[in-house]
Amino acid sequence: MSYTPAEQDPRIMTIKDWFIVGLINVIPIVSIIVLIYWATRDYSTYKKPSLIGYARVMLIIALLNIGILLLYFTFTGFNLFMGPHHFRFH
Repeated sequence: MSYTPAEQDPRIMTIKDWFIVGLINVIPIVSIIVLIYWATRDYSTYKKPSLIGYARVMLIIALLNIGILLLYFTFTGFNLFMGPHHFRFH
């Protein structure tokens, strides 16, 4: 088994790579599209396998957040289409 330094291994995510991923995740619609693209890649053929795992975890977290929000809106009776301005505060 040969040792390859992290700087020379193309599969290792560098700080620059993670910074670019962070910038992409700031853009709302683009981030979802890119995460889906990365999550559907194959580990054996994609050059950054840790990025695939990251994208899959982020999509799972996003789905969990959507589910929690839907449960919250269901149990509080908050109507998404009417908005909060129709509530009467006593």
